[in-house]
Amino acid sequence: MTTADHLDPVDAYGAAWLATDAAERLSLLERAWAPDGVYCDPLAHVTGRQALSDHIAGTQEQLAGGRVEVTSRPVRHHDSALFHWRITDAAGTTVLTGLDVVQVDDEGRIRRLTGFFDDAPAPS
Repeated sequence: MTTADHLDPVDAYGAAWLATDAAERLSLLERAWAPDGVYCDPLAHVTGRQALSDHIAGTQEQLAGGRVEVTSRPVRHHDSALFHWRITDAAGTTVLTGLDVVQVDDEGRIRRLTGFFDDAPAPS
C-alpha cells in the first residue's frame, strides 16, 4: 500500500500538483481521480488520469519552479466539494488564485472537477 492509498482524494489530487515525478503523480491520481474523470478550467479540458497527469506536467514546466497548491480544506456535501488553491511563481509570489468544485463517484474519487480563476485570463 502506498502513501497515496491513505490520502483523502482532494489531498491526493493536491499532492499530484506538487509531484514532479511522473510515476508518483500518476499514483496519486489513481487514488484521487476516477479513470474517466474530467478536468475543466478556463484554459483546459482533459479526460482521464494520464491526460490530467500530462496537463499537470505541462503546467509545472510553464511555471518553471512555481507551484499549484490547495490552500483550504474541502467543504463537502452529498457527492460534491469545493476548495481553494493558488499558483505561486518560483519566488513564492502568488500569481493566481481560484477555487475548484468537484463531484465524486461512488468510490469517493473525483469524477469531475470544474476550476474557476479569481482573475481569469481572457480565453484564446
